[in-house]
Amino acid sequence: MVVQDEQLPYRYVVVECAVVDTTTPTPIAVQHATALRYLGDDGARAFMQEMAGKETVMFTIRPNRWVAVDFSGIL
Repeated sequence: MVVQDEQLPYRYVVVECAVVDTTTPTPIAVQHATALRYLGDDGARAFMQEMAGKETVMFTIRPNRWVAVDFSGIL
């Protein structure tokens, strides 16, 4: 799994992991809590409306190795 910021300064995190469980569908409470954390109240509400009726899967992972890079200190 990779999460990256494609704007300068570049930053990313790579997680090498094993999937240990899947949950279908993703519990509504988990979807809402995640959306609320990253999108705020209005964004979470819009996200939940957009996702209504769509198939979702929640993956539970066990990280084996993390690699993080942050180039903000060299620019």
